[in-house]
Amino acid sequence: MSALAILVVISVGLGVLAQKSRNQAVASRNQAVKTGNFARAQALAAESLNELSADPEVSVLLARQAVQVSPIPQAVAALRQAIDASAVRLAFPTESNKQCEFGNGPAIAYGPTGDRVAETVCTGDIVVHTAATGNVVFRRHIAAQAGAVAYDPRRRVLAVGTEKGIDLLDPASGVRRSHLPDHGEPNALAFSANGSLLAATTNLGTTLWDLGSATARFALAEPRRDQTLAFTPDSRSLVVGTTGPTEVVDVASGRIVRTLSPTDQLIDGSINNPIALSGNLLVVGENVTALGGVSAYVDLWDTRTWTMQSVITPVTGTSVTSVAISPDAQNVAFGNADGTGGVWSESPSEELVPLSGQTAVIGSISFSPDGTEVATASNDGTARIYRARGPWLSTQTAVLCTCGNEIGWQKHKLVALSRSGDDVFLKSWLQPSVRRRPDSPVLGTNQQSLGAALSPDGGIAALWIDGVATTKVRVIDTATGRITFTLPATSVAGVAFSYDDRLLVVDDTTGGMRVTTLADGHTVVGQGWSANCPGGGGVAISLDNRLVATHTFTGQVCIGKASTATPFEHFDAPGQLSSLAFDPAGTRLALGSWNDTVTVLDVATDKLVLELVGHTRGVSGLAYSPDGRYIATTSTDNSMRIWDPTTGQLLQVDHDEFGTGSPAFSADSQLVAESNGDAQIRVWAVCPHCQDPVALLAASRSSVISPLTPLELAETKSQAR
Repeated sequence: MSALAILVVISVGLGVLAQKSRNQAVASRNQAVKTGNFARAQALAAESLNELSADPEVSVLLARQAVQVSPIPQAVAALRQAIDASAVRLAFPTESNKQCEFGNGPAIAYGPTGDRVAETVCTGDIVVHTAATGNVVFRRHIAAQAGAVAYDPRRRVLAVGTEKGIDLLDPASGVRRSHLPDHGEPNALAFSANGSLLAATTNLGTTLWDLGSATARFALAEPRRDQTLAFTPDSRSLVVGTTGPTEVVDVASGRIVRTLSPTDQLIDGSINNPIALSGNLLVVGENVTALGGVSAYVDLWDTRTWTMQSVITPVTGTSVTSVAISPDAQNVAFGNADGTGGVWSESPSEELVPLSGQTAVIGSISFSPDGTEVATASNDGTARIYRARGPWLSTQTAVLCTCGNEIGWQKHKLVALSRSGDDVFLKSWLQPSVRRRPDSPVLGTNQQSLGAALSPDGGIAALWIDGVATTKVRVIDTATGRITFTLPATSVAGVAFSYDDRLLVVDDTTGGMRVTTLADGHTVVGQGWSANCPGGGGVAISLDNRLVATHTFTGQVCIGKASTATPFEHFDAPGQLSSLAFDPAGTRLALGSWNDTVTVLDVATDKLVLELVGHTRGVSGLAYSPDGRYIATTSTDNSMRIWDPTTGQLLQVDHDEFGTGSPAFSADSQLVAESNGDAQIRVWAVCPHCQDPVALLAASRSSVISPLTPLELAETKSQAR
C-alpha cells in the first residue's frame, strides 16, 4: 500500500472516530438535558401536589409547567389532580388591591339572567363581565371609590354604591340614569322582589329608597354598624346583618320589629355578621367570642317562625365576612376574613366545594340565578367564579343494603339495590340525565336482616337471610321480581355473580364453595377454601369465568378454578383484607386492606407486582375497569382514587364525605359510581384526558387567574426555578 493510501485510511479512520465521538457527545448532552427536564418536571409535580389544599390555582400552574417541561406520568397525573381540586371555573384579571376607605372591599353580583357579572373596584370603577368567558362588556369610572353593587331583578337598573351615594346605571351600557343623594357610603345594596324599592346599609345605618319617586322612605340610624341586608319574598320585611344581633325591619314603618340572636352562641360585637335570604331560609354568619377554637358559625333560620333551625358548620381561626344562599335554598356559600370559604349543602350538611386561592378578605359572594356557580370578590383585588356543586357528575339517593355488591350498570342506566324499611327493591336512573326510572317490584319483604347482592348489570339479584347458620339463596329477576333459582340451604360468607350473569358463586363459612350455572341450575360444590365468618370474607370471579378467589378478614387468600370449585393455591396476604378483584385478563389479583394499601399479585406466582399507596385510612373496596385501564379504590378516608394498573401511578383523587363504598365501573369504563354513608350514590367521570397531556393542558387554562396576585406570582416563579 502506498504512503498516500495509508494516509487516506488513517484520515478516514480518524474522521469516523471523530464523528462517533461527536455523536456520543451529542447523545450525552441530550441525555443530560432530558435527565434535567425529567428531574425538573418531577420537582414541579411534587410542588403542585403540595399546593393542592392551600391554593389549587397555584397547583394548576405548577402542574402545567411540569407537563410543558416534560410530560412524564407524574406531571400529567399532578395536572389531572390539580384540575380536579380547583373549583375555579373562571378568574377575572386582578383589578385593584386597594381596600375601600370605608372598610368594605370590592363587591360582585350576578345579573338576573346569569349571563352578566358586575364587579365594583375600590378605585371607583364598575366593570361588567360576561359570566361565560369573563370578557368585559363595559367599564365605567363613576366615583373615587365604589364598594357595593346590585341588579334590579326586573333588569331595569344596575345600582352602584359610592362615597357620594347610589348611582343607578343602565345595565346594558353602564350609562348613568339617575343618582340617589348621600345618605352615607353604601356597603351593601338590595332590591325588593319587584324592583320598586332599594335598600342600602351604610356607615350611618339603613336607608330604604322608593325608586318611583326617588325619595327615601326612612333612614334608620344605628348604634351598631350595618353590613348586609335582604328583603323577605313578600317585601314586607327587611333583614339586616349588624355587628350584633340580626335585625328585622318593618318596611312600612321603618321600625325594628325583632332581633335574631342564637341563645347558645355569644356574639362578638366587634365584627359584622353577614346575612343572606332565599325564600323562607335565612343564613347568618355569626361571629362569636371564640370558645373551644370556634370563632364563627354559619346558622340557618326559618323566616316564617323567626327561629334558628340548624348550624351548617362551625368556622375556626377566622371570621365569616360574607354569605349567600342559592335560589333554591339548597346550598349555602360563605367567605372568610382569611380568604377561605366554602359551598355547603343545606341537607345533608356537607361541604360541596372549598373556596380557596384568594389571599385577603372575601367581602362579597353571590350565587348565579341557576345556583350552579358562585362568584366572589376579595380585598386582594381579585374576583372569581367557582362551580357551586361537587365535582361528581350526579348524585342519587338510595339506602343501600350494605351486604354485598349493590351497584350495577346497564346501558345508559345506573341501578342499585335499595332498602325501604325491611323491603328490598331495585332503583334505577337514566344517565347522564339522572332521570329516575320506576322502581322494580319488591324483591324481598319483611326481613330486617335480608342479605342481598346485585349482578354487575343489575339484571339479577341474590337474596338470603344474613347472620343465621343456614339460609337459602334465592336468585331473582330484578325486572319482574320473579324467583328464577333457589340454592339449597347453606351458610353464607360471600356471594357474587359473574360479569355475564352466567355464574353464581356462594362462599360458605366452613371452607366450602358452590358455583352454580344459572342457565340450567347445575351446581359444583368444592371444599378446601378458608373458613370465613359470616359477612367477613369476599369472593371474586374473573371476567372469563375461569377463576374464583376468596379472602378472609385475617388475610387468607385462596384461588381456584370455577369449573371445579376447588382451590389450587393458598397464601397469606399482609394486613386485614377488605376486598379483592381480578383484572380482566385474569392474570392479576388486587387485594384491598384495612392498613391503607392495595397489593396486586401475579396469579400464577403469587408474587407482588404492584403496591398502591396513597390512602390515609383503610381501603374499603376496589374494582378493575372492564377495559383494564384503571383500578378504582375507595376508602374510609373519604376518597376514591383511580390508578394506572400497569405502573401503579395515581391518576385521579375524588373526595366524598361520610366514607365511600365499593366502586362500580360502567361497561365502557368511562364512569364509576360509589356510595357514601349518607344514602347517596355519586357518579364520577373516570380520569378525563388523564393520558393526553395536550388535552389536559387545554382543559386547565380556565382554571387559573391571569394575572396572578403578586404573592401567587412570586410563589410560582420561585418554585419553577
